Amino acid sequence: LRLWSTETGQCLSVLTAHTAAVLCHQFVDYGLASAGADGAIKIWDTRTGTCHRTLLGHQDTISCLQFDDNRIITGSFDETVKIWDLRTGNCLKTLSIHNPITSLCFNEAHLVVSSRDRAIKLFDTRTFTQQRSLVGHTDPVQCV
Repeated sequence: LRLWSTETGQCLSVLTAHTAAVLCHQFVDYGLASAGADGAIKIWDTRTGTCHRTLLGHQDTISCLQFDDNRIITGSFDETVKIWDLRTGNCLKTLSIHNPITSLCFNEAHLVVSSRDRAIKLFDTRTFTQQRSLVGHTDPVQCV
């Protein structure tokens, strides 16, 4: 991963902790979460370039992630979505989706997950129970 100055176009730092391609990331203030083909989630402080935590638990490539103040949610080609406690690094819950995950997004009320089965699944973020499956796409949904 490279961090670039938007003002000067110069590379500010290179973050080297992943052992394979980085496929997804999210950046908020000085916090950065990254994940990818090595199956690891890295939590960074971009001010220092330090990786503060590595979350392990997926068995295949991590294709998507999102975090808020309390949790990070990751989706993987291992056909699972994992909900992690951002403060402790513990995996709180694993959802089995039965198809490789292509994308996800969440807010306080809902988690939306797409996979290669061409469906979009809607979960309640309080209980993580599936509420709906939205079907009708003719190809895998790549982004929600």
